[in-house]
Amino acid sequence: FLFPAADEDRGREWAEGFLLGIKLRYDAWTPLVHDTKIGALLVALFSLAADGTEQVMEVPNPEMRRGFVESIPVMLLSFHRYWRTASKQTPAHSIKVDRNDSCPCGSGRKFKKCCGVAVPSVMH
Repeated sequence: FLFPAADEDRGREWAEGFLLGIKLRYDAWTPLVHDTKIGALLVALFSLAADGTEQVMEVPNPEMRRGFVESIPVMLLSFHRYWRTASKQTPAHSIKVDRNDSCPCGSGRKFKKCCGVAVPSVMH
């Protein structure tokens, strides 16, 4: 992906690494496979990783491969948006926590006694 490669290999190693990451939590990624739009993006990644030895996936021609590689940032943003809406998370920096509130880490302790503990300065 980042280094010079022949057109038929461009993006293959990156896609293989990404797919290895998916395999670590395959059960969590299953809903994305079944999603109409996101599933199509995953198929593009699968085809980038295809090297022609498997009969499962067709290897894209150089022009298609170039298009898939150029759309990787859009794919990653789409995956990110899917996970954000699926989990309905709010960014951590937007949560306002008072010292006496419960700690957002889930420990059950007050924030001031948990993650809000002031780190003592180091004497040199």
